[in-house]
Amino acid sequence: MSGVVLGVVVVVVFFLALFLLHRYGDLRRQQRLVLVGTLLAWYLCFLIVFILPFDVSTTIYKQCLIDNVAASEPKVCEQPWSYIPDGVLPVFWRVVYWTSQFLTWLLLPFMQSYARSGAFSRTGKIKTALIENGIYYGTYLLVFVSLLVYVVIHLNRELQTVCITAANTWGLFLLVLLLGYGLVEIPRSYWLSSNPAYLLNKTYFKVAKMATEKAAAEEDLADVMDVSSVNQSVSSSSPLRKHVDTILSKVKTRVIRCVQRSTRVQVQWPILLNRAFHLEDVSKSKASAVRYFMHSFDSDRPRGWIQKLLCTPSVGEFYTAGTLSLQFSGMYAPG
Repeated sequence: MSGVVLGVVVVVVFFLALFLLHRYGDLRRQQRLVLVGTLLAWYLCFLIVFILPFDVSTTIYKQCLIDNVAASEPKVCEQPWSYIPDGVLPVFWRVVYWTSQFLTWLLLPFMQSYARSGAFSRTGKIKTALIENGIYYGTYLLVFVSLLVYVVIHLNRELQTVCITAANTWGLFLLVLLLGYGLVEIPRSYWLSSNPAYLLNKTYFKVAKMATEKAAAEEDLADVMDVSSVNQSVSSSSPLRKHVDTILSKVKTRVIRCVQRSTRVQVQWPILLNRAFHLEDVSKSKASAVRYFMHSFDSDRPRGWIQKLLCTPSVGEFYTAGTLSLQFSGMYAPG
């Protein structure tokens, strides 16, 4: 039964990752290698979360059996429904660990460099990606090897002990840094999210910042496209064609970055404006003597019959938009 449960969890998690990828990404427009890499990365992350409770319950049950061997009065060890047979979890964690390492340090960085490359041919993109990753990881490897040799020589420690200590130190450093920030920032964010005036002022600041970034992105994109338009004005037989290709190969990387930046701003801009309008409506409705939620603009999003029944402007929408939605308005704002 336990093997069946494990198989069901593995299959369900796979379809969960596939559903989320379909929900937040356009599967038809993406390349297959990108989809496979992203799906595999998400799938492994979700697997760790869902399989870890199985591992904990199985370990507790096995520890109970071990304690009963040396105990004078054995305890009753009830096998959990999530029990996984021996030999399955070690293989599973090795596959997850090394696959994650391969994705983190090799495949995904290579794909990012390949997508940002300004080369025109596939061979040129691969060459650029290899050079960028080689320089990046080569520098880190050189520093790591130098420190490793220094520690081994001067501290007279074994190599395995030094590597384990370094990994644990780095993990504890990240844990203290990120956990300390999260323990303070997350409760603080929820506390401040209950204040409509604070959220509205914060959104005004983000709108002003996003407007400046939007204008800068449009100007940069226009400048780059002006340079790229030279490609159409120079024929292939022109003696200047070689120089134009050289210029375009150097500008193409900047074009890709400008297009990505402009697209990101164009997507975030209406979302941020809608959030600002919504917070203004919340502020006006809470200040009004009439308990009725007032909309500045009509929403284009279709509403189901449940929303029409429960979220009426006079009852449901007034209380939900005025209280519950404030808890999330400031948590996921772009920028």
